[in-house]
Amino acid sequence: PLVRSLLRRGSKPHEVDAAESNLPSQEEVSKLCDLLAGRASQPLGLEGVTSECLIRTAFCFAIRSELSSSEASVHSAEPPQAAELGEDAFEVAVSLFQAALDGADKDCDVWNGRELLVLAKFLQLEESRKDVLLRVYNHPLWSRVTFWEDL
Repeated sequence: PLVRSLLRRGSKPHEVDAAESNLPSQEEVSKLCDLLAGRASQPLGLEGVTSECLIRTAFCFAIRSELSSSEASVHSAEPPQAAELGEDAFEVAVSLFQAALDGADKDCDVWNGRELLVLAKFLQLEESRKDVLLRVYNHPLWSRVTFWEDL
């Protein structure tokens, strides 16, 4: 539901303002950022790096699922459809991606780091078409030689 409200899937154009008001609260965003970055203590009752990677995997899957036009395309090589976000939703998306990249960097989570790189291109600001990738482009993960070698 959080990702769906962020991407406003299922909203008709006249429902955009209502969708913006359904964005997660700052507290919810902060909690999710902590989970994605691996800063939460024993998230969801799980322990260790594996659980943090699973949380990032679930986040990436949720984003890809909402961007995909059909259930079959979630698992195919077909590129997802870009989502145009309002300004508030865009800032939330940037925060979540930044936190997920921090966690991927900390845990050497190459697979989810790659998936975040791909998905960030498909979340765009409505008017300018600026994407999340431009905002997280300077993340330290991208400059790590070991990331690109492991990938």
